[in-house]
Amino acid sequence: MSKNNRYIPSYFSAIFSPKANAQPEEVLREEFIREAGITPGITIQCPDFIGLLAVSPTTKVATNQQHQITLVLHGEVFGFSAKNPAQYLLDRYIESGEDIAPDLNGSFAILIIDQQKDTVLAITDRVNSKNVLFSRYQDNFYISTSPDYHPTAKMSPDPVGVACYLANGTTHNNRTLFDGVRILERASISYLTPSGLKEKVYWKYEFTYSLAGIDEKSLRRQLTDLLFDSVKIRVHDDPIAYLSLSAGFDATTILGILKKLNSPDIRTITYAFGNPAPNSDAYIAAKTAEICGVNCRIMNSHRGDILYSIKKNAELGAGMTNFCDEIDVWTELADELATASPAAFFTGDACYALASGVQLQCHKDALRHAGIIDFGDLAWMKSLLPDGVFDVFHDGLKQDIAQLIARCPDIKDFHDSKDFFYLDQRLSNTVQPWRNYFQGRFITVRNALLDSRLLNFMQALPGHFRRDKILFRKTVTNLFPELFSMNRASTTGSITSWRSEFITQHKQVEELIASHTSRLDDLIPPQVILKLLRDIRSWKHSRYSPRILPSRFAFRFLQGTNLYNKILDRFPIVDLKTLLRRLLVMRLVLR
Repeated sequence: MSKNNRYIPSYFSAIFSPKANAQPEEVLREEFIREAGITPGITIQCPDFIGLLAVSPTTKVATNQQHQITLVLHGEVFGFSAKNPAQYLLDRYIESGEDIAPDLNGSFAILIIDQQKDTVLAITDRVNSKNVLFSRYQDNFYISTSPDYHPTAKMSPDPVGVACYLANGTTHNNRTLFDGVRILERASISYLTPSGLKEKVYWKYEFTYSLAGIDEKSLRRQLTDLLFDSVKIRVHDDPIAYLSLSAGFDATTILGILKKLNSPDIRTITYAFGNPAPNSDAYIAAKTAEICGVNCRIMNSHRGDILYSIKKNAELGAGMTNFCDEIDVWTELADELATASPAAFFTGDACYALASGVQLQCHKDALRHAGIIDFGDLAWMKSLLPDGVFDVFHDGLKQDIAQLIARCPDIKDFHDSKDFFYLDQRLSNTVQPWRNYFQGRFITVRNALLDSRLLNFMQALPGHFRRDKILFRKTVTNLFPELFSMNRASTTGSITSWRSEFITQHKQVEELIASHTSRLDDLIPPQVILKLLRDIRSWKHSRYSPRILPSRFAFRFLQGTNLYNKILDRFPIVDLKTLLRRLLVMRLVLR
């Protein structure tokens, strides 16, 4: 990345020491610098705590001396005209206290230190698009927006977090890879006390069906207004609007709305690996942009250096994200994004997953189609792992899955359960961290489809209007018929042939494994990874990837039947090339 990069991501990091510890400020400051790696610029004295804070120049801070309150805003809150959003939030907090939380609309995490009330609280948004992490180390509390600012170098791996990362590509259930660091609950207010943290949820994703009985035409009008309003408030500063364009409905809809709103500068990008095929995402995205009169840049998702991709995923993702296949795109764009101001990256992440034609008969089906699986798909690893490790992985993740199911409201339709799991876990733990830790390193990320009003609307819809995005798809197709005139893509066209990369660059990967030790080694010894690396270069790789055995035709023919779900159980999702990338990234993060 260029040294002239002027974009500085927002962050905050804080350490709080109970006064009972009698720890001098100078000693606390030294610990904070040593463990978090940054220098605090704000000191706050409360009756029960002393707090030190560090914030980036792009993080908004407001103080009120009379009421002795400091408010830190990480991210953005929309829907008001005040020039200083942190001051606006502080004024509202003084008037209404923590009751401000349910009405906030945006992508944010807020830290409030109220000295008079002796209160430290953190507010997260509805989908945890801005993670806040909490840890306790040597009787001091750390609250920050990244694990980089916690004393993780002295912490052991969380075995269940490791198991979840192996099976799902990221952690769920508020876990991280580090035993002792946890993610604060989404849509919650967390209170720090001398004995620890207490949380209160202020918004629940439950389906009310209160719009049942309203005719489809009226619902489509309501949805149209909400979509336009949601994008409109996110272009209040007339930004250069970057958009990662695919052939999907969500990104195409945002492009159409941006164009209708006369956004002054729209720049779309799409990813391809090699020359895009006519039925690929990149090809159709480029044609869509052409119809809209907007330039679309097709960028190579991977430039051929597997070690660079692995190291950058570990460095930027910090163990909090799924693997970013197109990491080369973002490091290539860094210099351009640094000079684009104001600029925002618009994403099309909806609040529910598309599961066309699939029968869901239990919570396990719903979880799987929300992208969440247990460790059963990796049962073949038992013979490779040290004694007892597989059972710790399997049983621990099984208990976590049971806790996820317990979070789900009492729902008769498992498609509603799938939508709940998608927002509650996959959107919060996979999709949004991926946006924040990769794209958010280089540019402000804005997601109009996660507007609070849209979430409320989707909660109120009868299930058959949410299923397969039917109401959304009918609405946007009617709005922009010219943009949806082509068939949707049948392939992404941007997926790197990672098996080929491991085959041709296996010596470099072996050298990477030999170059360092890792706290992961006690759970998964490097010899295991080396064996898998050897096996992927031979016919043996198929035993770890049995999903390749059934033909694609068979899957398409059976889709929507009971047998289809049984086949999904028999043929795992996690293939060997995917597992190797996860292992190598984790091993670097846990050095």
